[in-house]
Amino acid sequence: MAYQLVYTSYPISLKSGRSGFSTVARSKSMPERLADAVERRSSYDISYGEKFSHSILEFAGEKWHILTRTRDSGADYTNRNNYISHHLVISTSEIALLANPAEILLGWNGWLDTWNTEPCFLDDVKDLDKIRPQCTLPAQNWATLFGDAGAAATLGNTPIRIAVETKDARVLLKLYSESLLLNVNPIDAWNITFTTSLSASDNPADFIWRAMPKITADIQGGATIDLIQRKHPTIPQERSAEYARSGLMNNRERLNLKVGAPIKTRRNFNVVDTVKPAQNGISTKILIGASILVSLIAVALIFTLFSSEESASQTPELLPQAQEMKTIAPLEQSSPQLELSQMRGLINLKIDNCEFLEALNLWDNSVHAKNDPSYRLKILSAIGKKADALIASAERMLALKKASSNDVSNAKDNLKKAQTALSVSGVPRTEERLEMLNNLKKKF
Repeated sequence: MAYQLVYTSYPISLKSGRSGFSTVARSKSMPERLADAVERRSSYDISYGEKFSHSILEFAGEKWHILTRTRDSGADYTNRNNYISHHLVISTSEIALLANPAEILLGWNGWLDTWNTEPCFLDDVKDLDKIRPQCTLPAQNWATLFGDAGAAATLGNTPIRIAVETKDARVLLKLYSESLLLNVNPIDAWNITFTTSLSASDNPADFIWRAMPKITADIQGGATIDLIQRKHPTIPQERSAEYARSGLMNNRERLNLKVGAPIKTRRNFNVVDTVKPAQNGISTKILIGASILVSLIAVALIFTLFSSEESASQTPELLPQAQEMKTIAPLEQSSPQLELSQMRGLINLKIDNCEFLEALNLWDNSVHAKNDPSYRLKILSAIGKKADALIASAERMLALKKASSNDVSNAKDNLKKAQTALSVSGVPRTEERLEMLNNLKKKF
């Protein structure tokens, strides 16, 4: 069962004469300490309208999903604007059978607009699994507002600012829902936290998708997505955008298939009795020498195997179908005779070594570029991801309480490399990534 909790900003007078309650109702079976933790997420600093959010709270070793609708509830006798905040508290074990969180916020019909009675206990929330999604793919709401359903893919799993008017909270929820539907595994949609209006008292780290009034977004450096001016970042040339436009899964997605690693084989060495010299005339010394030679070969093979595995584990796979880098490095880099797999592997190596423009030029000048023009977009995407990794590494170094001069130097070096990556024309989300990079530079 999911719990519910109702919080008001104004005191409720009781028949007994007591007053001053904030939490006016909650599920009877809901632990009080959990209720206290949820109550702290009741904030409202807009003058009117609805605010919706999905946040995650870890309590007593369990992860809880908090779905909240907060709205104005009229003025009191002092003419102060009051509000009511209604929370649904859902455990992780319950979400497998539910629609995505944006659909629950849109479709649940139990939201309270006011509270005029004494504090009381409420029943646990039932029948959330009966809520049917209002949104489907293709992403028609994104198409209507921005002219391209693929724009739904601009909302991912990284923090993003969205400018929106308060009155459009439910419109934004529909956009959220369509973007959440791009998760082939529905449970993954519950890992995305969001709000339709980020309050000053909210912790921005609690939300990945952070909507706010345009004036607030401008103060913070501007919005990446603007519902008011109908602006969005460059749509990523990835499978998610294709899925948003078509709404059709391929067989791997439909069956939730995963590509498994090859089964590791074990070399078996059978120990056999040596044949006595008297039976075949082979001397004992020859047999001993042969045994030693076999043992040395076995040791060499095992050493080679582990060396290859260790090398592969240390090299991140940036692009599909990459081969082992060590077999490619000695080849002539500009040679048109390179096989496709070797070419891709060499490009991966160059990206890993931060030779970004060289990697792109290598592909453009190869004979394979004409046969697979779409692969260029994957190279640009891989360069962008390498920039993300460099920026994240610099951020971790600068976050150290006692960062050494060497840490600071390494952080600066990583940001320079990331800057080089983002200077390559065509890298997706360049503006957003440059903004993160420049914000880190200000810390020096």
